[in-house]
Amino acid sequence: MAEPIYNMRDLMKRVKSLQVFTVERELPEDFVFTGTVPYDMKINEGIAYIKVYAVDLAEANQRVDDFLAS
Repeated sequence: MAEPIYNMRDLMKRVKSLQVFTVERELPEDFVFTGTVPYDMKINEGIAYIKVYAVDLAEANQRVDDFLAS
């Protein structure tokens, strides 16, 4: 996960560097969501396509993994 931001300059720099990544994850057949889904997500034939705003692909993957593990 990203480091905490302590000042406005760092926050603005982070916001300006965000990109949209589409992360794909295979879901088990018995997988069900509970609660709010915080991402734009489509599921097609057991594959979830999840659009995530992040600084890089590694952060996007981590955000998706954290969400799916919760």
